[in-house]
Amino acid sequence: MSRCIRTILVDLKLEVHAELSRQAAARGVDIGSYAASLLEEAAHARAVSKILSPEQLDETLREIAQYSDKIPLLPDAAFSREGRYRDHDRRREDYSANTAGVGVRFLLEGSVSSGL
Repeated sequence: MSRCIRTILVDLKLEVHAELSRQAAARGVDIGSYAASLLEEAAHARAVSKILSPEQLDETLREIAQYSDKIPLLPDAAFSREGRYRDHDRRREDYSANTAGVGVRFLLEGSVSSGL
């Protein structure tokens, strides 16, 4: 199995470096190898922790739905296109009024070159 190795530089506080050195020495490995193993474990733990078993998913959904009966019902109009965008033109007018006199230019196509 081929192993691709990447190098990263990490700035550590002196006390953190000292603690890592102590822990590495206690395990009989150099600090670089020990720090790499900690990073690998942390990366793997994050990836694994995102996967829920069917039982965990069921429990999570039950917790989410626990108080759903207390959520007020919204009228159908709240989900219509008209209901969603009823303030659209007013907000655009408010935005235009609040940005009057402010120079903003958007680049839609092409590239920008600086004379640097």
